[in-house]
Amino acid sequence: MRKTIAVCVTGYNWQKESRIIAGIVECCQKEDINVLCFASLETKPGLASNRVISSTIIKCESEIFHLINYKKIQGLICLSEEILDWKEVELMHSKCLENNIPFININSQDQSFEHNIVFKDTTAFESVVRHIVEFHGAKKVDFISGFKGNIQSEERLAVYKKVLQENNIPVEDWRIGYGEFWRKSVECAKEFIAREIPDAIICANDSMAIMVTEYLENMGIGVPEQVMVSGFDGTDDAQQCDTTVTTIVLDFIQAGYKAVNLIQNLWNGKEVPAVSTVGSLLITGESCGCVKNRNRVMHNYVGAIYQASYNFKHFNKDIMAMNNAFINAGESIDLFHGALKSMSEIMVNRIYICVNPDVENSRDFFYGKNSGYDYIHIPDRILYAAGKGSSSPEGLLFDKKNLVPEDILNEEKPVFFAFTPFYLRDKTLGYIAYEPESIKGESDFLKIWIATLANNFGSFCMRKGLEDMSMHDPLTGLLNRRGMLNLINRGLENNQNPDSYVSVICIDMDNLKKINDTYGHDAGDNAIVTISQAIKNSCRKDNVCTRTGGDEFCLVMLNSDEKESESIINNINLYLEKEAERNPHEYKVTCSCGLVSVKMGDFDIDQVLKLADFEMYKNKITKKQKTSGE
Repeated sequence: MRKTIAVCVTGYNWQKESRIIAGIVECCQKEDINVLCFASLETKPGLASNRVISSTIIKCESEIFHLINYKKIQGLICLSEEILDWKEVELMHSKCLENNIPFININSQDQSFEHNIVFKDTTAFESVVRHIVEFHGAKKVDFISGFKGNIQSEERLAVYKKVLQENNIPVEDWRIGYGEFWRKSVECAKEFIAREIPDAIICANDSMAIMVTEYLENMGIGVPEQVMVSGFDGTDDAQQCDTTVTTIVLDFIQAGYKAVNLIQNLWNGKEVPAVSTVGSLLITGESCGCVKNRNRVMHNYVGAIYQASYNFKHFNKDIMAMNNAFINAGESIDLFHGALKSMSEIMVNRIYICVNPDVENSRDFFYGKNSGYDYIHIPDRILYAAGKGSSSPEGLLFDKKNLVPEDILNEEKPVFFAFTPFYLRDKTLGYIAYEPESIKGESDFLKIWIATLANNFGSFCMRKGLEDMSMHDPLTGLLNRRGMLNLINRGLENNQNPDSYVSVICIDMDNLKKINDTYGHDAGDNAIVTISQAIKNSCRKDNVCTRTGGDEFCLVMLNSDEKESESIINNINLYLEKEAERNPHEYKVTCSCGLVSVKMGDFDIDQVLKLADFEMYKNKITKKQKTSGE
């Protein structure tokens, strides 16, 4: 039987996380292993960012990791440094230990587990510094680090000093600046140039290198003719900008392969080291003089910009189409189908929109007396609301342990499926499951698409909830008069048989004023709720149950004759008698009922209500006379 590996990551992009996942998937495809990727959407704020992620968002984002079925996976790879909540990493690890599942931790600077893969930033950075100093022979070398005191900044600074010292180049403090990874990089370059034009400026990341290169060229200082520049990170931007930047990329693809190989070795009972390291690749560019292809690069860069602009324009049209579907949606399925049609820039083979059934089925999900309830957790039963590339019927309820309504883990070929959270505010709406055509390029558009869909679906359900609230009585949950008329009219439109019967029961609670005056209004409210429970317990689901006034109720039953309606009245009275035995009070809850049945062709709601009300009062008077006679 084919084995399955789970991968956990946050906010993956092509620069780092997606390359690791690409390595994992490539290796697993060759080794006939399934990959399930659980990916939250929010990225961790960078060191230079003032962005704060609320605890509520972190909870909703982290909920995706709770989908992992540890009975169906045989290995877990966690990019733990990226996970928003460290407690989630610890929970995954403990679950793996509990189920004897290999756990591979990738690139965590804060914590070590039994088996870890680490990237040697210092070794990688050393190779680019040596390239500038030893290969190109630079003597006057300035350095722009990140944040002062930051571990990565200080490690890279130490490497810079080490290489200079080994090449008998004095380390001078005025040649060192802190660009805060991008914000102050140009300020550092200005200070350097004001003192002396150096042979090279080595930057601790690509963003600073790109900004410094642009600044120098704007100042009329040739790069690399007068000043060489280098970066670190191996970003796409470094290779697509006007003057391509010499940089280093950590071998993330290799890390993915290595993680899978470690799990395979553990499966086979082999010894695996506690720490495995991953190397790096030097990418030379124009900024050091190793590459001279400005015209070709510019052509490629312009082409890439045009393609990105073209894709973005079409994606904007898709989002507008999705929003139009939301505006015109009568039912949520219309909204979902509109969203699925607007996916031309998101390359997926299959996609499943899996939602919490309570979102649509309960008007209290966003509003009402239960709106404060903790809805963060994804329920055990999930509704397959809509999708494409699926053979399962929409509207199917399935167990979340299976992740999707189909058995994807036992298909002919190994699969790569991803799962992302689907939420609005503090409400988990469900999750999105999808099989991407490729790993690169779908992430950013997909994030926006999911966020837009969540906002639209949540707004749709909130609007529906408000409409639902306007048609229901807040105390009992029964329909109010407006809701009753709305539902009856809809029922009449769907039933055009003039010979079928409509029955109406008017119900009036006995002695409400006496209960209120004697025991208080809380007791009166309790009595009203008891009547409503008796009505709901005695009716069919398609019956129209209404609280028409303070102590007055009404039941409308389409396709129901007088005999069935009399049975409902008996059931209401029987429920009240049993309730009095179950929960004895100082007062007894009883009611009087009046019944009228007419053919559909003769049905006039106002007229029939008057007749049923008249019958109810006749029965109430008879009951009083009988009681007083006793």
